[in-house]
Amino acid sequence: MLFRKLKTYSFIPAVILFLVFLILNSVLSPTFFTISSLSGFFGTYAPLVVLAVGETFVLVGGGIDISLGATVSVVNVLLVTLWGLHWSLSLAIVVSMLAGTAIGVVNGLLISVLKVTPLLATFATSAMGYGAALWIMPTPGGTIATGFANWYSSNYGWFPVAAIFIVLPYVIWAIWRRTRWGTYLFAVGKNEEKSFASGAPVIRVKIFSYVLAAFMASIAGMILTANIVSGDATIGSPDTLSAIAAPVIGGVSLLGGIGDAGGAIFGALFLGLVVNTVFASQVSTFYQSLLTGSIILLGIVITTLIKRLTSMNSRKVVG
Repeated sequence: MLFRKLKTYSFIPAVILFLVFLILNSVLSPTFFTISSLSGFFGTYAPLVVLAVGETFVLVGGGIDISLGATVSVVNVLLVTLWGLHWSLSLAIVVSMLAGTAIGVVNGLLISVLKVTPLLATFATSAMGYGAALWIMPTPGGTIATGFANWYSSNYGWFPVAAIFIVLPYVIWAIWRRTRWGTYLFAVGKNEEKSFASGAPVIRVKIFSYVLAAFMASIAGMILTANIVSGDATIGSPDTLSAIAAPVIGGVSLLGGIGDAGGAIFGALFLGLVVNTVFASQVSTFYQSLLTGSIILLGIVITTLIKRLTSMNSRKVVG
């Protein structure tokens, strides 16, 4: 019964890890649950949450995208640059997000039409994206509208504005999941050949998954810009692998066809809490990265082992 529930709700291990580190944070940092502290936490890690959900669209469809970090960088530097050229904020956001989403279109066409391996295709567009970002802004700098930055870091009463971007990605996922395109996405991820034979528009489904991922990365780039209030061509690099690790911790299969954005969100928040916990524990800066990486690896191992146990148990029941 337990294994059946774990297989159905693959995000449960991520929720448990999240709760454990939430408790640790509250113990190590008594002010963690204050409005200002939560607002800062959500403001810092909402971009990763959005990225993780974007990556989930691709992973569920049987692909992988390592260009999302580059997309974030492109949106960041373009938004700051256009604002510096006295564009209106709304127009700068729209153009920047369109540029970021265009990277997803290129990925989708390379992978679905030209049949380039997802890892190689997104590696190439990632390199091009970072190159373009560096061309636009060779050195970090610039600024963004003060009102935009203040809005992102503000609260509606006790509710942090940044928390909207924790909820919004799941809303987008839930709406997509309930359409026939969501059904197609899972079917393609489980078995592309059978999906094609049954009449599913495989090429369009795969293209849409990469476009959606890039669109989510563009949102992440926009809110990250509001958070750091400047431009940096390498700003998306640290989150490239974290955006993949978070869904995996959240129970999304790297083989496709299995997963939920809820797990990706809890996985991303878990990664954020790990960093907070290590920092709050006052570990020497020389060992912080080592400890953080070790904890994340442990989280991945735990969720992977649980998935294997549930899979083995399911085969025994069937047998």
